[in-house]
Amino acid sequence: MPKNFRNALVHRGHTEMRNAQSLIPDLWEPIGPNGITANCIAVDPTNANTIYVGGLSGLYKTTDGGVHWVVANTQFLNKYVYAAVIHPVDPAIVFAWVEDSLMKSTDGGGTWNSVLGITNYNYYDRNGKIFIDAKHPQNMLTYSDSVYYSTDGGNYWFAIGPFGNVSAIAIYQQNPMVIYAIGDSSYGPRLFKTTDGGQNWIAGTSQLPTALTDYSLGSFQVSSSDSNVIFAGNSSLIDTIGGFYRSVDGGLTWQRPTAGFGRSNSVSVIENDPLDPNSVYAGGSANGLYRSTDLGDSWTLISGSIADWYSSALYVALNGNLYCAFGGGMYFTTNQGGSWESFHGDLQNIDVFDLITDPSNANVLYATSLGGMYRTQDGGMTWQQRNNGMLDNDAFALALDPQNPNTLFAGTFGGLIYKTTDDGATWLEKSNGLLGFGYGSIWKIAVHPRNTSWVWTSQRFPNYQSTDGGESWSQFFINGQKVQEAVCDARRPDTLYAIVGVSADTLLRTTNGGTSWSLRMTGVRLSLLTIDSNTPDVLYADSSEWGVAKSATGGLTWNRVDAESPRDIFVNQGNSAYVYESTFGLGVRCSTNGGSVWGDYNNGLPYLNTFTVRSDAGQPNRLFVSTFGGGVYKVDQTVTSVKDRISFPHKFSLSQNYPNPFNPATTISYSVPKTAHVTLKVYDLLGKEVSVVVNDLQEAGLHQTHFDGSILPSGIYFYRLEAGESMQTRKLVLIK
Repeated sequence: MPKNFRNALVHRGHTEMRNAQSLIPDLWEPIGPNGITANCIAVDPTNANTIYVGGLSGLYKTTDGGVHWVVANTQFLNKYVYAAVIHPVDPAIVFAWVEDSLMKSTDGGGTWNSVLGITNYNYYDRNGKIFIDAKHPQNMLTYSDSVYYSTDGGNYWFAIGPFGNVSAIAIYQQNPMVIYAIGDSSYGPRLFKTTDGGQNWIAGTSQLPTALTDYSLGSFQVSSSDSNVIFAGNSSLIDTIGGFYRSVDGGLTWQRPTAGFGRSNSVSVIENDPLDPNSVYAGGSANGLYRSTDLGDSWTLISGSIADWYSSALYVALNGNLYCAFGGGMYFTTNQGGSWESFHGDLQNIDVFDLITDPSNANVLYATSLGGMYRTQDGGMTWQQRNNGMLDNDAFALALDPQNPNTLFAGTFGGLIYKTTDDGATWLEKSNGLLGFGYGSIWKIAVHPRNTSWVWTSQRFPNYQSTDGGESWSQFFINGQKVQEAVCDARRPDTLYAIVGVSADTLLRTTNGGTSWSLRMTGVRLSLLTIDSNTPDVLYADSSEWGVAKSATGGLTWNRVDAESPRDIFVNQGNSAYVYESTFGLGVRCSTNGGSVWGDYNNGLPYLNTFTVRSDAGQPNRLFVSTFGGGVYKVDQTVTSVKDRISFPHKFSLSQNYPNPFNPATTISYSVPKTAHVTLKVYDLLGKEVSVVVNDLQEAGLHQTHFDGSILPSGIYFYRLEAGESMQTRKLVLIK
C-alpha cells in the first residue's frame, strides 16, 4: 500500500453556534471484521504472551498471547502509531512513536508521557525505529527529523549527526557504536556512518540509489553478523523501483536481487534471523513474506497459506519465532513459516475503505481493506476473507452488479481490477488497458444499473470505462474531455453526471444514456458527486470553494451547505432530508433537513477517521460506516432534538494533507485557537517559496483549503502554517 493515509484532525475546531438536530442517543456498535492493520509489533522478551501492536488508529496490548486485546491508552485513538519497543530488562517500560511524539510508559502501558517531540517529523518513515542497547539499556537511539540519542533510559534525548531530514537509521547489534543513517547533505541525500556512537560521522562519497532516498523507503537494517552488510527495502509497487537492496561494502555499492519474489518486488519490512546470520526475511505490498538463506540472492515465499499478501510489520524474537502483520491480521510461526497461527484474537481494528450492501439480502455486506475483500452473510456477526485469485489484495474500491449480486468488481492500491462472478469465491484479474500494476490506485468503481456491461473506474484522476463487463478498458472521454468522475442516477439510469477537464471543474449531464451531454456548470472544482435518487435534480458534492455544496437544479446552480471536507457523501434512500458525510478526523456528520444544518453523529464511534457511509438494503435507517483502523460500525438511527451547542478549538494544529501523495490537488486542514493573521505557504526542498495558499485574517476554528500543484513538477514539498507566534510544517508529495 502506498503510504498515503493518516489521521487528520482528532478534535473539532469551530466557534460557530449550531442549531443542530443531533442524533442522540443512537449508538454506533462495532461489527467487525476481526483483525488489525498493524504498523509495528513488540513482544515482551521475558514473556511472549505480552504483546503491543501499533495500528493506524491506536496502540493495543494483549497479555494472553493475542486472545484478548485492550486499548493501551485511549489518548492514542485516531492516532497513527509508527513504532513500539519493550525494554529488554524492565518490560514495564515501553516506548512508542505516536505521530509526532515519542511516548514512554513505565507501568506497562497504563500511562504515557511524551519524552521527545518533533515539529517537522517525517510521516513517510513509518519504520522510524527505537533501538535499545541490550548490554547497556540506558542507551537508546531513535530518529525522526534527526538522529536522537539518550543515555538516561529515554527521559532526555539529544540530536547527533551533521545532517537533517533523516529518513532511516540502522544499528549494528553486536556493536551499537556502529550506526548508519540516510540524511541530507550539501550534495543531496547521502549515507552516513559512525563507529563511535555518533561523535564522528563519515558521509558516503557515492550517490545512493534513488529508491533509497524517496518517500517509499520501507526498511533499513544492518546484518546481525557483519557491519558492512546493509539491507534496505523500497515499498513502491513499480517493479523497477520497489525491492530488496543490499550492500556488502558498507554502502559503497548496492545490488537489487529479485530472484524468487512473486507478484511484486515491494519490500516494506526486513529482518535478519538472530539464529542464522545468512537468513533474511522480507515482505511488502502485494508480495507476502519471503525468506532468504543466502543474504538475499534468492527468495522463497513462506506465507502462502495466509489469504493476505500485504506484509506491513515484522518482529523476529531472539528464539527465531516470527510475528508478522498482514493487511488484515497478525500471525506467528515457530518453524520459519512452515505453519502459521493467528494472534489478532478479538481485535476489530482493520482499516475498511469501501463498503457495499447486497440489494437483495439485507444480511450481506462486503468490505475492502488491505486484507482484501471481506463478506458477512449474517449482518456482521461473522466475516470471511474472500481473496482467492487476488494476487494484489490491497483492495480499496468495490462495486456490485445490481442485476447479479454474485458479480463484483474490486480495485486495488496497485492499480489492478479483479472480477468475481461467484460471490468472491474466485477472482480473475481484469486490468487490460489500465495504466498497469504500480502506476496509480483504483479509487472508485461503478456499474451501470441497467447496462451492467458498462463499468467505469477512476485511476488517479482520469476515469477509465469498459463496455464489455471489465474485459477491456479505455480512457473515458466525453466531447474530447477526460472524465474525472462519473455517477449515475440509480432510479433514472439514463441520467448521468460527469466531471470533466484537466482541472475537474466542468460538470456535464446526459438524460439519454450518454448519447448527448449538456453543460451544467464550469469554473469550480468538484468531487464526490452524489445524486439524491429520491428527488430529481438534487446533487451534493465536495467543492474546492465551498466545502460541501448542494444543487437543486441538476447542477446549474449550487449553494454551500457545510464547510467540512468529506470523504464520502450519502443520501438516505428512503428520506432525502437525511444526508450523511464521512470525514477524516470528524467522524460521521449528519443533516436531518436536506443539508441546511449539520451535526456530529458519533455517539459510540471512537474512530473518527471514516471512509464510506451506506444504509442497509430495505432498512434505510440502519447505517454502516467504514473506519480507518476500527473496522465497520453499525447504527439504527432515531431522531431526538437537543439544545444548541458550541464547540471550541482545542489547539493550534496543522493536519497532514489528504490525499498524499496527490496529483494535482490536495486538501489541507488546520485549526487556530484565536483570531489571527494566518499564512499557509508551500516550499520546495531547497526552501524556495512556490505557493502562497492562505494569507488572511481568520477567525478561531477549523479551516480547510485546497492546494493545486498543477504547475509544479513531481517531488517532495513542505507546507508551513503560521498564525501569531505559532508555526508548524509538514511534508507533501506530488506525483504526476
